[in-house]
Amino acid sequence: MQTQQQQGRPQLNPIFVPQIVWIAILFSVGMLWFLSTQMTLPEGVSAGYETTLPLFAIVAAGSAIASFVLPSFMLKGLIRSRPATSDPAAFARQAFFVPFMIKLALRESIAVLGFVLVASGAPQQIFLYFGSAAAILLMMAKPSIEQIKEIEHQLRISNSTPN
Repeated sequence: MQTQQQQGRPQLNPIFVPQIVWIAILFSVGMLWFLSTQMTLPEGVSAGYETTLPLFAIVAAGSAIASFVLPSFMLKGLIRSRPATSDPAAFARQAFFVPFMIKLALRESIAVLGFVLVASGAPQQIFLYFGSAAAILLMMAKPSIEQIKEIEHQLRISNSTPN
């Protein structure tokens, strides 16, 4: 079976799709910020965010912590379950994507929580706290080829050690 390069087709950068998704999620945080600046409660409607703010702050902190812990556990599980016959480079590209997406989703959820608070009557400043935290965490998650090479290295090490 011929590879894409052998057939004359260019090979895609392995982080092309993760970079596009990463940019889109960053953009969505910006869109949530913009929408939160346009929201006002109708006359006579009381804001009910005071009771949910502490809960949402705890959930946001949990999402932030989980965005560091959960993807690494997932990746370790994928590395352990890899078939011995698979190509480490190809498997590394595949194994990178799902934990990366989980990381992005958990980090974006922090901005969504802030948006929901503003939608329920919280001052727009509340979104700035939640949205800024999400944006900083998302910036820390920028995909790179080195991350895939590190997974490939871990796969090669796991291949050489007996089970």
